[in-house]
Amino acid sequence: MIYYVSPDRQVIKQIRPIGQVLPNGVRISNIPANPAEWAALNIYDSQQVGNHPDGRYYSSYENITFNEGLGRVDRTVVSSPKPVADVKTAKKLEVEEKMKAVMRGGVTILTKPIATDQESVDKFSLIGAALSLGEPYPGGGIVIYTMTGERVNMTEAQFKDGLSDIARHFIIASNNAASHMAAIEALSTHADVVNYDYSTGWPSNPEV
Repeated sequence: MIYYVSPDRQVIKQIRPIGQVLPNGVRISNIPANPAEWAALNIYDSQQVGNHPDGRYYSSYENITFNEGLGRVDRTVVSSPKPVADVKTAKKLEVEEKMKAVMRGGVTILTKPIATDQESVDKFSLIGAALSLGEPYPGGGIVIYTMTGERVNMTEAQFKDGLSDIARHFIIASNNAASHMAAIEALSTHADVVNYDYSTGWPSNPEV
């Protein structure tokens, strides 16, 4: 980022689009071609001092000052903790995203990695619903494809067990998320919420 700095150092203004009029009345119509032109316009490079913290948990802004010794504009990061209630909300959203990722990350059925994305679960659910209504199971079995594209032919018993495994996987993930959210809600300090570890208790997903 580049900045205009007035000679009295009272005005420090970031130069944005070409065509902007500077406080001294000069219109920037092009990028200055040489150092002399830069100096004539009192334009300086800038450097960020410090790093912005995690925006989920902290508010931050850059305090703009002119560094006389180095002849540049310093953008010093100033941060402060967000309210605990806001941090709890952010942390709970992380737990919810973790839950969704685990739910849709697949399960192991018949030692095979079976997808649990929306389309795959819908297929299991529709067939399961049809069976519960008395639809006969296909004599040749039902073909399910693994997460690696392998074709698996399931018997009726294997299919029903697989459907139960998927349902159990979703229920465990949902219950674990609820437990973590309750634990987060019970915390009282900013640091405790930020440092809360929600990585435990999730059902496993197959490695593919």
